[in-house]
Amino acid sequence: MPNLIQDIVRHRILNKQRNLTVSNTLTETDLWTYTVPPDTLLQTNVLHVRIIGYFFNNTAQTFETVNLKIYFGSTLLFHDAFDVLAKHATRRFPLDIDFVLAADNAATVQVTQGRILLGTIRTAPAVGYGFPFDLLEQYCYAPFNGIVSTEDSTLSQILKVSVILQHADVNLQAVVKYAYVELIRY
Repeated sequence: MPNLIQDIVRHRILNKQRNLTVSNTLTETDLWTYTVPPDTLLQTNVLHVRIIGYFFNNTAQTFETVNLKIYFGSTLLFHDAFDVLAKHATRRFPLDIDFVLAADNAATVQVTQGRILLGTIRTAPAVGYGFPFDLLEQYCYAPFNGIVSTEDSTLSQILKVSVILQHADVNLQAVVKYAYVELIRY
């Protein structure tokens, strides 16, 4: 039988953030950041990051392209352009980022695996935002795995998600509703 107390101690929320917005800019801008304290990863620990939010496009443009990037220190872990944001006055396009950053038996080697889901116009409900049950056909799915970074985790490092919007417009927004970082000790 698992030891519940031991399992609770192994899993700890390090950081929670909510209601972060990027809009009206063309430059790469941090959507979410977390400073990983020194010696957090050690040689075997794992950080689990979950970010839930949305994109909103009520610009004059029919479609918008959004670039998402994930960094650990100076290492680019993920970069992709999503070309799915159709213009709509009220609909939000759901964004769901879920990944782990794990020490790979050394304080200076990490591996990353995760995925990004970005809803298309067919998934965006008229009120609120969310994914439908038939996910496989109605969202942009961007998996990433095996990305190796060699940052020194004995020092503090910045873990961040940045966004590049196609137009500088207050009606083009990237929003983080909820984000957390969980430490899993091994």
